[in-house]
Amino acid sequence: MTVSSVDVERLSLMLNELRLPATKMLWAQFAERSDKEGWPAARFLATIAEHEIAERARRRIERHLADARLPTGKTLDGFDFEAVPMVSKAQVMALCAGDSWLEKGVNLILFGPPGSGKSHLAAAIGLALVENGWRILFARTTDLVQKLQLARRELALEAAIAKLDKYHLLILDDLAYVTKDQAETSVLFELISTRYERRSLMITANQPFGEWNRIFPDAAMTVAAVDRLVHHATIFEMNVEATGAEPPSRTAADRGARLRARQPGPHRDCRSASITLNNPCHRRRRRQQSTPPRRKISHPDCRSLLTQIVALHCCGRGEGNLPGNRRRRGREGVGSLRGGRMGPEIQKPSARAGVGPGPGSSRSSPSPRKFAISSTRRTLSKH
Repeated sequence: MTVSSVDVERLSLMLNELRLPATKMLWAQFAERSDKEGWPAARFLATIAEHEIAERARRRIERHLADARLPTGKTLDGFDFEAVPMVSKAQVMALCAGDSWLEKGVNLILFGPPGSGKSHLAAAIGLALVENGWRILFARTTDLVQKLQLARRELALEAAIAKLDKYHLLILDDLAYVTKDQAETSVLFELISTRYERRSLMITANQPFGEWNRIFPDAAMTVAAVDRLVHHATIFEMNVEATGAEPPSRTAADRGARLRARQPGPHRDCRSASITLNNPCHRRRRRQQSTPPRRKISHPDCRSLLTQIVALHCCGRGEGNLPGNRRRRGREGVGSLRGGRMGPEIQKPSARAGVGPGPGSSRSSPSPRKFAISSTRRTLSKH
């Protein structure tokens, strides 16, 4: 059977009725090739079917991409994982398959300051999931909440939430920007509760769970919403310094700017030449440079309690040759301990000072041990 012997117009109508546009376009080309090469009928039919399936998959991905409303240009190839070291590239690639968590209704939560790349990473994961055959919807949380509020006024909130069930993953970007209003947060809580353990949610937020009481007006509602989200969830904490409004990219200039920003240096208010000495950061840096390091100053005879005890004990035993027992001559006229005996200044203090009882007095002079101990205590107390 050749192509000329077949009613081409009638065959085209039948293929349109069967909704086989790829087969309609390719069957004549493959029929001529099969006649020249002598293909069996099974091979010809299998080739036509393979092209039809591939074309259907391509059209389905295009349709799902248009329906997902993903931001353009956000791919995993353009995301710099080196700038966000706490996010594992291998784990992200595993999440892009979607088999292990989308079927179970597991959530994905991304925390981080503005400019850390949360929205970029969320959109890139969504794009990879769409290419793998999953249905995704990317939406700003405030826009979606407004649509749900409008459906609630029209008494069609349940129907609007039910339409969202066709999406395997719902990406809510910038959750923290929702206004703390009873009507807005109630529809958001209704959406979270409806998809709990049934469909997955991906949420990006710049505030941790502890500050979500600013989103939900009721503390009980806040606890319930957080509990439903984290019960089955994977959490990424992208706590990096934001280098700008643009997400992390792979350009060398951006990486160099981030490395320079991470290096320790002067305060950002001190980088301008117009900042004078009145800047507190500048004054603090000058004070640190001009102030010498402090040293612990101590008297050589007062370095430890053990040295003091040994000095007091040896003065009474006459062991004056020990290094710890040597004393400087003070205002009281205390001489040095030499050879285990007291000098003349210590033996006759009253005669040298000209005060006290004379030679004929019946009062006895103080003992060398007591006088040396008291002199040592006074010397130690000065230092």
